[in-house]
Order: sequence, then structure tokens, then C-alpha cells
Amino acid sequence: MTLILSLLSTIASYSNPKNRDLDGIEDMVNVITSQLDVENYTLAECMLEVFCNTVNSIRFDFNHKDRINIILPKNINLSLITKL
Repeated sequence: MTLILSLLSTIASYSNPKNRDLDGIEDMVNVITSQLDVENYTLAECMLEVFCNTVNSIRFDFNHKDRINIILPKNINLSLITKL
């Protein structure tokens, strides 16, 4: 997860500043990591599925100014993770 987050951050550094808000995804990683730390693997497995679906729904578009637009899902819903 941290590798994925690192790669997204690297890509975001080449994008328009208004498209760099990865806070919701960072929060997901923090919650999942905390569950793994307490060895709650069943819960973490469900959270990982939500994380993977969210990351897979990110789109990358190239614009005419040689910049990358990162299109994040409209609703990164942490309640799906925090209520599990």
C-alpha cells in the first residue's frame, strides 16, 4: 500500500496543484495499517478490497500543457472502512 501511495504521490507531483489531494487515500492506508498492526486480518482484508477498488478507479489524463490530470473518485468514503 505504501508503494502505491508513493507512486501516486510521485505522479501527483507532475500534476496540476488542484488535482493533488490524496488525503483520503492516505487516510485509508493509515487505517488499514493500524488494523494490520493489531493483527485484525479479517477486517484489514475487507478494507484492502475497498482501498484497491478506490485506487483502481483513479484516472490519469494528459492535457495539452504536458501536465497530468489526476481524476480521483468523487467520493472517497472512509466510512466504509471505519465502520467495518
